[in-house]
Amino acid sequence: MVVPIPQNLNFTEAQYALYESQRKYFLTNLGEKDYSFLDWLGSKGTSFECYVDYMMRQNPDYGFNQKINYVRVILLALTQPFSKMYFFFWTMTIFFLHKFKFKKPVMKIILFHFLLRAIGDILDKTGDLFPTYFALSFNENTQVYSCHHTVDKNEYHPLKFFITRQAATIFWYTGEMVGDWYPLLRTKAVVKNKKKIMPVYITCIIFNITKIVLILNHLFLYSLKKTYTNDGIYNQNERDKFYNRHWIIQFTIMIGALLYDLTVFFVLKKYVFKVTESHFGFFKKFKAISEYRIFFTAGVSLIFVPVAAFTLGIKFWYNAQPNYKSVEFDFDDLRLFVASIQYYMMFIDQILLCISKNETSSNKGSYNNISSKEKSYKNYSPKLTSSQMTSSQMTSPQIYSPKIYNQRNINSQYYYDNLSNENNRNFNKPEKVYNIEGKNYNKSIKFRNSADIDNNYGAYK
Repeated sequence: MVVPIPQNLNFTEAQYALYESQRKYFLTNLGEKDYSFLDWLGSKGTSFECYVDYMMRQNPDYGFNQKINYVRVILLALTQPFSKMYFFFWTMTIFFLHKFKFKKPVMKIILFHFLLRAIGDILDKTGDLFPTYFALSFNENTQVYSCHHTVDKNEYHPLKFFITRQAATIFWYTGEMVGDWYPLLRTKAVVKNKKKIMPVYITCIIFNITKIVLILNHLFLYSLKKTYTNDGIYNQNERDKFYNRHWIIQFTIMIGALLYDLTVFFVLKKYVFKVTESHFGFFKKFKAISEYRIFFTAGVSLIFVPVAAFTLGIKFWYNAQPNYKSVEFDFDDLRLFVASIQYYMMFIDQILLCISKNETSSNKGSYNNISSKEKSYKNYSPKLTSSQMTSSQMTSPQIYSPKIYNQRNINSQYYYDNLSNENNRNFNKPEKVYNIEGKNYNKSIKFRNSADIDNNYGAYK
């Protein structure tokens, strides 16, 4: 079947001759000829007549403006990695903090996470090189064909869809998958028993598989040959089928992310020391312990996943109605927000590690002083009974019992600062055990927390 010609288009042979060299780029025999994949990528439309009509309406400087636009788009595409502040500047901050030592595993993760997603952004921006695709639209009420050339959606232009959605998706989600291994790496550095962290491995792999399925959906379950019907009209039904699958997979990815975060959180909670001192609130724990940073990420997912589920359900309900098939319920911005939280947390985690390392160095001397003071208390404190002590003497630091001191402070500031001291040791060395005297602290406490890796730069970086 030959693509029909709109009734309002009537050109002379001389007018056609001006653009005859471009006819080979138009797929005008969709019902009679099986065009190849490369034919679709190189096509400019399905209606040569609409192309001629469009060119006849352009100003003489149209060609020059197009060249300027091409240069502008290419330059803007190359700046995409730098204009995305949540990628470039966060990444460079970590690089400077680690002095560009890319042999560390965490540096490799952050580097490839940035590079792969940056390539995806560049490819997405190059889609602006294809602002037009000359096809037909059909008005069912008037039964009239008309020209449509504006690429309102990436799917309208086969080459634009291939670059911005099929190719870019590979780099975007491969970069995400690299970043997804960061929580596993952090957990692995704390919990040395492989059997105990096996659930984290499993959920991480499941999370990655959901993203691989999304890539495959773009590459193999959307056929460019079905983009337009035999009449040269955009195939909306095929697009709807594709995006129905797409959003179901996206929702599955959100579930996978939530499952992964919760698994990491509960493994850390079960196998590492938990601080229970009530006067240290969430923000102090968030700064000192990775467990709480993971908890924050999981909490965000837990809040917004039901919102995404509700939005997706409403979308399918409306699309099932004959008069609402074109209603859009795009929650891509919500998905990007939820998905980005864990990558923001990767950068925040690294920054807090460096801060904790600096605090460790400054706190070493202060605790040495505390130790020496305790010895002097034991040697020189007078042996007074409670009846012999005045209220001022009972609170005086000169006779303050080291046991009381330990009881009130060992599980608070002393705990947090000693995390840093302990973390600077290599994991291959035996772990140091603190014997704590005093009421309720007469047993050995092993300082083994997710923060153990906060400053152990040799263990996982």
